[in-house]
Amino acid sequence: MTNRSATLERDTIVPEPKPRLGPEHRQLGAFAGAWTAEGVTVASASAAAEKMAHEHTYEWLPGGFFLLHRWNGHIGAHPSKGIEVIGYDPSSQAYEVHFFDSDGWSRIYQGSVRDRTWAFTGSRERYTVTFANDGKTMTIHWDQLRDGGDWKPLCDVTATRNH
Repeated sequence: MTNRSATLERDTIVPEPKPRLGPEHRQLGAFAGAWTAEGVTVASASAAAEKMAHEHTYEWLPGGFFLLHRWNGHIGAHPSKGIEVIGYDPSSQAYEVHFFDSDGWSRIYQGSVRDRTWAFTGSRERYTVTFANDGKTMTIHWDQLRDGGDWKPLCDVTATRNH
């Protein structure tokens, strides 16, 4: 009889279904392209409102499953740059955004789309993106989770597609 430790046993591998492109992936195409965004942060007890301006690009990664979102601009006088990878997770039936910025923040947001409005929520922020009927403008509203569990407005942005 062989004495085997449970830690030495091989795990049974459950095959994972191969990803398939679906309509959820194609819906991400609403974002694809270059955008110019302007907005303003909401004043708080500790900070005045600040103007924001950014250039954004959303481009498909090879395979068409994910979008790479890059931005470069400023919030007030502070430089603001970063990237996101946006995709659809069929197991959770939700969109996922993986966010990384030049200030060292990283976040994961889960979201959904209904009509022309996308809603994403993370552990500390949430935001909605609403596309105009012609797809050339998107309005973005961000909220931040504050002490006590209340969502408070963070900023509002309008982005226009560059063509």
